[in-house]
Amino acid sequence: MLAENGIEAELLDVGGRHVVVRAQLDETSAYILDPDFGVVVPYDTAAIQANPELVRMPYSKMAALYYPDAKDPYTTDLIVEIFGKKKYVYTVDNWFEYFSYWAIWIIPLLLLMPFIVDLTRIRRNT
Repeated sequence: MLAENGIEAELLDVGGRHVVVRAQLDETSAYILDPDFGVVVPYDTAAIQANPELVRMPYSKMAALYYPDAKDPYTTDLIVEIFGKKKYVYTVDNWFEYFSYWAIWIIPLLLLMPFIVDLTRIRRNT
């Protein structure tokens, strides 16, 4: 969706524990978007790598989305910890993603084939 609107984006695996999107708006501004938790981190990866505490405030309210009585969720500390680790970039445009969109239909269609063949055979005999 971002690429369709002219925004350069890439998937980042942060700390081997979570995947987020890095959106490059222009030469000087990039954001980290976390659609799993609905969080926008208004800093680029270099700033976050240098100071992982920058993600604490944006993620501090994420627990309230899931359980309102949470006081100081361990998940915020975990997010800060993993953002301080090495990040791996995944390309959004890869062959496996396109293949998987088609492949998810292959197994259901194969499972339906005996029914379709049997239905066709019954109609021919009547």
